[in-house]
Amino acid sequence: MRKKILILGAQSPIARATAAEFARQGASLYLADTNSEEISRIASDLWIRMNAFVRYGSFDASEYDEHSAFFANVVEEMDGIDGVVVALDERGSHSEAVERFLEAKRIIEINYLGIVSVLTAAANYLSEERKGFIIGVTSGAGDRNVSNYLYGSAKNAFAHFLDGLRKRLKNRDVRVITVKLKTDIAEEARLKIRITAQEIGQRIALSRFRKPDIIVLPSFWPFFVAIVRRFFEKVWEYIKG
Repeated sequence: MRKKILILGAQSPIARATAAEFARQGASLYLADTNSEEISRIASDLWIRMNAFVRYGSFDASEYDEHSAFFANVVEEMDGIDGVVVALDERGSHSEAVERFLEAKRIIEINYLGIVSVLTAAANYLSEERKGFIIGVTSGAGDRNVSNYLYGSAKNAFAHFLDGLRKRLKNRDVRVITVKLKTDIAEEARLKIRITAQEIGQRIALSRFRKPDIIVLPSFWPFFVAIVRRFFEKVWEYIKG
């Protein structure tokens, strides 16, 4: 039987790769994000290239009053939901956020409050069904970067929320998986890590078949290899210079 999966924040490269991997697994998808036109294009691409069953719609993390109705509509259109992937991400402007609360509020809403709102509806539904999974894609930014503390604190709050949700739903046969991304494009360029959005997306989509419930990407090994490679490059540059 086809799994029916809702992907929130479906515009990002990692979310697109995750959707493509789920489509390869034969899942039916509902893609949602703020830009309906872009989501329509992504859905069409998956249908043409992979013959995937895809529906799509608009989702605004800050419209709390609409989240319950949004999720109910997804369930109706898909005739049920087996899993939810949350890949919403907004770094915003930290320099603006520390001067203007509305920007700080926007960052926190997209990265935490809006997610809590929609996942409350999703968790209650899956708990009643006594099956399914929730995958939350968060960031390690809050573990290491105090320069953008608003974004990092929202991501840490999301990770803690997933921890609590995991404990709550464990006895309801609903699995909650945390995927923590420990790098970004800038770091990948600096360390020359050979990992793509497609590889990360594949690992996210396959995480529901594997343990543990908390997954760090990239894993320690790519970082170790990248650091060693960079070290020897610097040594070679010193010798040549």
